[in-house]
Amino acid sequence: MLLTIEGIQILLQQPDITTVRGRRDLALLSLMYDAGARVQEIIDLNPAMLQLSRPAVIKIKGKGNKVRLVPMLDSQINHLKNY
Repeated sequence: MLLTIEGIQILLQQPDITTVRGRRDLALLSLMYDAGARVQEIIDLNPAMLQLSRPAVIKIKGKGNKVRLVPMLDSQINHLKNY
């Protein structure tokens, strides 16, 4: 089952960004969506895999230890910084 764009927007509006947990949830959900990352790939991230300065990229290690560099949108950088 695929989510529509509207479904993704509704999902990303659910976290309560007035709380630390809500900001965390929004950062994780939006990162998964923007990077096309699986849960395990997000779990395996460490701070060294993020580059928030320009050009902002995230290094994702996938199945079979394949690595891909994914550019990050300004909105994603803001979510991470806010968290």
